[in-house]
Parts: sequence; structure tokens; C-alpha cells
Amino acid sequence: SHAFLSAFSSRISPAPIPFQSKNMLRVCAIVGLAVAGLVRADPARPKISESFYALITTELTEDNVTVSADGQEWRSYAKGMYKTEMAYESSTDPDERVTTTLELYKSNETYITDSPPKSCEKRPLHGDMPPLWGFIMNAIYIGTKEVRHYEVDVWHHRASEQDQILYIEKDELEKPFMLTIKTDEGYEKTIRYYDFVAEIPGDANFVKPAGCPE
Repeated sequence: SHAFLSAFSSRISPAPIPFQSKNMLRVCAIVGLAVAGLVRADPARPKISESFYALITTELTEDNVTVSADGQEWRSYAKGMYKTEMAYESSTDPDERVTTTLELYKSNETYITDSPPKSCEKRPLHGDMPPLWGFIMNAIYIGTKEVRHYEVDVWHHRASEQDQILYIEKDELEKPFMLTIKTDEGYEKTIRYYDFVAEIPGDANFVKPAGCPE
């Protein structure tokens, strides 16, 4: 019985590995580790609040004309309210123009005021307030890039003949650094976010401007 087990064990024991085969295994192991080091997993997907307050700068380019602006943005997603106050300066018109846009989705109204000269326009607003960051769930991670002296992660999404490119600072998954929107028709808008605060702004920020039509 013992002799039979010994003979059977010797028959199933692995054969000695030739010297060249051992070297090949070492090479494969080293290459595999190197490749594993180069291939890194995508970072965690950003999760940005739909309600917030932020200081912003924007650049809009259309028909080779660029308009830049500095201002503020308020957004209350649950209540369907959105507002921006922007000071614009065009590449073809250096005079500063202040524009306030107020969108009230619950009452289907938009108010746009300009100064100077002081004016107010009321427009109808249809549908529900669209999510600003809804595209993130389907965005593709592009990689890291240096943008305006910051190292950021880049996420890209394309739909409805437009590209949305989101830039996120390292370890700042809940704060946007910059958002660029490009359409196939040549329109491009870039928004740079500063002092982004994820909160629901108070209703006092969404009051209809005085002197606007009813």
C-alpha cells in the first residue's frame, strides 16, 4: 500500500522546470507587474449638488465673437428656481453690461434685466427644470490634465449634438472646477466655478426684479 502511494505520487509530481522556462516566467511576471502599474482604475465619479451658490466666470464664443463675464449663480433645484447676475464684456464692445436672469419653473416665467440702460423682459418658460449635472452618470473618464495651473480629472459626455466636458480638482468630487459645453454648430461656453457652496439658496435670492412686467 505504501509503495503504491509512493509510486503514484511520483507519477503526478510536477516535472522540473527547465532553466530557460524559469527565466521566461520571471520575465512574464515582471512585465505583468509593470502593466498593472500603468493601468489605473478610474477615480470615483463626481457627485455635485444640483442646488448651490457660486461665484463664476464665463466665456461664450459664437461666430468668432467671444463674450466674457464675471458674476454669481444661484440654483434651487427642488424649488425650480435659477438666477445669475453677470457683468459682460464683449470682444467687439468693451462697454460693460450687467445682465440678471431669473428663471421660475414653477410659474413658467423668465425675467431678464439689462443695464445700462435699465430694461426688463419677461419670457415664457416651459417644462421642468433640467438637472445641470445629470450627464455625469453617463460621462466617460478621459484622464488628468493641467488646466489653468491646476491638475484636474476630466470627464466627457456627448449627446444631442453637443459635448459636455467637466473638470474636477483632485479629491474635490463635490465641487466643479470648470464646465465646457460645445455644440456642433460652433457655440462654446465655459464656466469656471469659485467658492462653490452646496446648499439651497434662500427664496429672497429669487425675487422678481422691480419694474418688470406682470
